[in-house]
Amino acid sequence: MNLFVEKQAPDEYDPDYLLAALPNPATYRTPGQLVVIQRFVEAVADSFRSNTALKQHILFLGTRDGGHLAEQALKHWPPRGTWRTQLHIVADVSNDALGYERLETIEERFKGRDQVHIYDKNGIAGDSKGDDEVDDDDEKEDNNAGRRRLNNDEFNLLSLNMVQNEDGNIDEDIIIPLMHVDGETMASQLQILHSAKPLLLANTIVAITLEHSPDFNVYTIMEFFNTVRYKLFFLGKRQIARIDHLCDEILDDVIRHPSITPQNSTTFADFLKYIGLLERPEKEKKDQQWQKYPPFFVAMPRARRNKEEMTIQHMYDLFGGYDSAGHVQTAADRQ
Repeated sequence: MNLFVEKQAPDEYDPDYLLAALPNPATYRTPGQLVVIQRFVEAVADSFRSNTALKQHILFLGTRDGGHLAEQALKHWPPRGTWRTQLHIVADVSNDALGYERLETIEERFKGRDQVHIYDKNGIAGDSKGDDEVDDDDEKEDNNAGRRRLNNDEFNLLSLNMVQNEDGNIDEDIIIPLMHVDGETMASQLQILHSAKPLLLANTIVAITLEHSPDFNVYTIMEFFNTVRYKLFFLGKRQIARIDHLCDEILDDVIRHPSITPQNSTTFADFLKYIGLLERPEKEKKDQQWQKYPPFFVAMPRARRNKEEMTIQHMYDLFGGYDSAGHVQTAADRQ
C-alpha cells in the first residue's frame, strides 16, 4: 500500500489532479493523459532506436481519436537503416453513426504516407460499397491507397498480413515494439487481445498499452495476460508499477483505494439513490464509471531474454524523476 498509494503524489494515477481536465481539441484525451502516454511511447521508441536490423511495426487498434496519438507516436520512429517503421491503424467503427467519420478523419490525416496502413475490421476501409460490389480493380486501388481488406469474419491481427512469412509462420525478423489498444468497451479490447494471442505467445509484441474503458475490469485483463505470460502494470505519471504479482488481498485494497477508484462523500440523496428510492440519472452513472484511475495500463512479456523491456521501465521512471527503487534522480529535485 505504501508503494502504490500512500507515498505517491495525488496526481500519480490521476494526471489531471491539478489541471483542468478538458480534452485536447485534437483528441478526447485530457492534457495529463497525453503527457503520460506520450512519455511512455518515447521510452519504447528510444529503447528500439539503435536496433535497425529488426523490421519494426507499431499498432494502434480500435482507434477513436482520428489517429492523433498514432501520428504523435510515428514522430519517434524516424527513418533509420534500410527498413522504415510501418504504422498500422485499425479504426473503431463499432458505432455506425460515428464509425466511418472516424475512419475518414484517419485517412485524411495520413494521406500520402506510404508507411501508414489503415484498416476497417468490417471490410475495405472507407469504401461505401458492399463486399459483393467490390471488384478486383477496386480492391487493388484501395490497397495502393493504404487501405486493406480483412478477409475473415472475425477481426484477427494475423489477417493484417504483416508478420507472416510465405509459409504462414510468424517472421522472426519482425518485432512490434508498441501495440496501443483503444476502445469504448472492455469487450472490444478483449476481442483485440484475443486476436493477438499468437503474437503474444511468440513474444513478437513487446509493449502493450490499454486505455481504461468505463467498464474496465483489471482482474479479467490480468487473467488474460497470465495465460500468455505477460506482466501487467499501472502506468503512473512518474513510474510504472507492476500489479500482477501482488497477492489478492493487497490488490483488492489498492483497487478500492480512493486514489484509484474515487469515492465521493455520501449524502442523504446518495443514500436514497443507493436503496432505490431516488432514481440515479444515466449521465451520473456514466460519469462515475469514468472516475477510475490510472487512465492507462501496460503489459510486457515475462522472462523475455531481451534488454528492451528493462530499458523501457528504467527510461520511463527516469523521465519521471525516479529510478526503480523510487529515489529522486533529477538535478532539479536535489535542491
